Amino acid sequence: MAKNKAPKAKVQRAKVDPRRVAFERLFERRIEALKEDARLLMNLSNPYNYTYGPEDAELLRKEMTLLTRTTVDAFENYLPKQDLLRRKRKLRGTGAE
Repeated sequence: MAKNKAPKAKVQRAKVDPRRVAFERLFERRIEALKEDARLLMNLSNPYNYTYGPEDAELLRKEMTLLTRTTVDAFENYLPKQDLLRRKRKLRGTGAE
């Protein structure tokens, strides 16, 4: 005798945006490459292998700051204003949304 089987429930799967998948894959890969490049830059700080002065450290700070600000600004320019305000409040620690 065949037993009555309960009908299988359909599993709701969220539609996966292929652009999001590509972004996550590339983002992870590029962040890792950035970390490796930063490590290589830090190797230049070894005084036993290289000679540098305070002006070189200041130049590095300015270049890294400019690169970071430019990159973050590029992303923030595309965010909806509401998301941007929420993010800034969170960074300031007010938490009010």
